Order: sequence, then structure tokens, then C-alpha cells
Amino acid sequence: MNDKDVSKAYSEIVKMINSFDSVDLKVSFFSTFVTKPKKVKSLKKLKETFNNSKSGGGTSFSVIFDELKSLNKKPLAIIIITDGYAPMPDKTRSKNIPVFWAINNDNITPPFGHLIRF
Repeated sequence: MNDKDVSKAYSEIVKMINSFDSVDLKVSFFSTFVTKPKKVKSLKKLKETFNNSKSGGGTSFSVIFDELKSLNKKPLAIIIITDGYAPMPDKTRSKNIPVFWAINNDNITPPFGHLIRF
């Protein structure tokens, strides 16, 4: 995604955080690798996390689901903010965790999960 898309995604996350009295999110970034999840409980921490994010270019959704193996606690949901341009993983990779795909175009429709267009 380009900088404009990332900025729009950031704005959408801000809206979600503002919709609740309190939040307890873990945010990580992915390309062909996944960054270590960072706890986010405030808009200030979200901004810090985005400003310090790293990416290697390219896209692999598989790395997200591979990362589930190393987690001690299964997440309640996974939200993937993307343009969707990469091979889609098989539904079984999600380990029955609800997956929300936030996709910035009308060209890609994932084969499973919930779709959000932004």
C-alpha cells in the first residue's frame, strides 16, 4: 500500500479506538515478515507504533498465519489491512480465529473471513 493508503488505514483504526471506552490491541506490521506485536491502549501509543513501523516490501499473508504458532495466547480476531495483492492462504490457516480483511480496493475479495472495504 502507498503512504496515502497507510494514512487512511491509520485513520480507520483511530475511529475504531474512539468507538470504545477502552481498548487493548496488539498491532504488528507485515510484508514478507511479521513485526513483533506492540500493545496499543491509546491513540498516542498507536501513533508511536505507526511511526516506528518497519516493512520489507512485498506481501505474504502466510507469514501472518505462520506467526500464530509462536503465540502463547490465541487472538480474539485478526484484522488484516491490505491492498490484497498476494496469494491468499487457505481458510484452515486461521485456526478458527475470525479474520477481518480491510481492503482498499474493489478488485480483491478474500476467500474467507469478513470483508471491509475502505
